[in-house]
Amino acid sequence: RPRCGSTNQQLNPQIYRTPDHENVSLDLTGSEAYTAPSLAGALAGDRSAHRPVLSARETEVLIQWFQSQSKEFVAQRLGISLSTVNSHLEHIRIKYAMRGRAAPTKAMLVARAIQDGLIQLDDL
Repeated sequence: RPRCGSTNQQLNPQIYRTPDHENVSLDLTGSEAYTAPSLAGALAGDRSAHRPVLSARETEVLIQWFQSQSKEFVAQRLGISLSTVNSHLEHIRIKYAMRGRAAPTKAMLVARAIQDGLIQLDDL
């Protein structure tokens, strides 16, 4: 097993057991964004009145958009159309506006995502 910090290391898929006793394999070698199970559970369980409930796909699109330069790149990377990316982002903006936390710009969405624990500054 490679040591941490070594270059060109190959990680083996990690196996986790869910509360339902199902095995879930996670391949951490890819370039996909990864949310640890403990954080995902915390985010899913946060039903604060100020925090909108985003679908898993909305969250994925949002994070990918924050980490890239264009919506076109997000569409290509996720294998969806540009209009689908725009639809997800519009739905997210509507959900924030309905909670009294309008976020009409990318910068404001980043701020909301940081406030809500969806991302850390190091993720950007």
